[in-house]
Amino acid sequence: MVGRRATEDEWRVYYARADQVRAAVGDPFRRHLERESLRERVLIIGSTVLVLGLAAAFFLLTAR
Repeated sequence: MVGRRATEDEWRVYYARADQVRAAVGDPFRRHLERESLRERVLIIGSTVLVLGLAAAFFLLTAR
């Protein structure tokens, strides 16, 4: 079963609406990249804090 194909006018309306949404809320790809980089920064900072905490606990326990 094959559905009907969109007409040129329907595509024009689709792209016009997509331009309006992009102008209102920003580019979805750019937002995705920003969220991904924030997620990576949080992961790096969290893992650094965890490793420093484990190293400090190790040195405190072995110094006694």
